[in-house]
Amino acid sequence: MSTSFDDIYCLNSIIKQDAEIQTLTTNNKYALYYLYLQFSISYFLADCYKNLSDITPFSQTEYNFISDGNDNQYFLTPEPINGSKLYVGYRENANLPFTEIPLSEYIYDSTTCILTLLNNPPLNYLIYVGAYIVGKFNADLIITEKTILAEGMNVPFDQGQLQKNSLLNMMVYGGTTKMYSQANHISELRNTTNNQYYNIVRGQINEYTYKYNPRHLKGLASGGGCG
Repeated sequence: MSTSFDDIYCLNSIIKQDAEIQTLTTNNKYALYYLYLQFSISYFLADCYKNLSDITPFSQTEYNFISDGNDNQYFLTPEPINGSKLYVGYRENANLPFTEIPLSEYIYDSTTCILTLLNNPPLNYLIYVGAYIVGKFNADLIITEKTILAEGMNVPFDQGQLQKNSLLNMMVYGGTTKMYSQANHISELRNTTNNQYYNIVRGQINEYTYKYNPRHLKGLASGGGCG
């Protein structure tokens, strides 16, 4: 058996609830999740009793079209990877977010690689297609291993939040004036980030390595017994 990356992502409520991430197209959400997951794998790789490097990675191919107002068929080339999921969306111009086209309003023929939109967008609208594979671990992970990986994703996420706050302070305040309270806030965020890894993730990993060590009971079943 294997473990879909989706199993890990579903356990992480912090990242999923981020308002900025929710504005991304579905395939690009998964691209970002996978970036965070790779960091998390690196934290746990040496201590996990499963092979976390044996994976089917996230992958995607993106396609961009401009509607001519008439033709509602779009040829996806190169051919999407077999088993890919599709995100299909449109927008009037590059300054607007994409509006997702629901599955009920398009047909994709994997034999011809032709996408047919049942309600074609107006002339000159931008049409975007993301064909993606979520990815999976080729090992069957237990819930503890999934939870550690989900928690570990928060470390690079928190670091990103810290960097955004640092950049915002530079843009708003420029020099060193009025920076004391902001610097304190940055310090608190940095401590939160460190605690997220060392106090939570590292603690979970240590508990896991003790509890699930396949060798820690070795020898108890052998040796001299009572006569």
